[in-house]
Amino acid sequence: MAGGAFVLLMARPGDLLALPVLAKACAEPDIVIADRRIPGFCRPHLLQADLALLRQAGALPST
Repeated sequence: MAGGAFVLLMARPGDLLALPVLAKACAEPDIVIADRRIPGFCRPHLLQADLALLRQAGALPST
């Protein structure tokens, strides 16, 4: 998170990634948002918003 910028990883509906590709992508982000379950090895620095959280919260504010 350099200079106030966040690294964001988002899953697009219908896109599936091989686990090694996903594991590499999950090494950097501050925030991960997905419309599905996020694997346990994917540990963002600040926020992990998966299907369960999005259903519970209904929405995520951003500023």
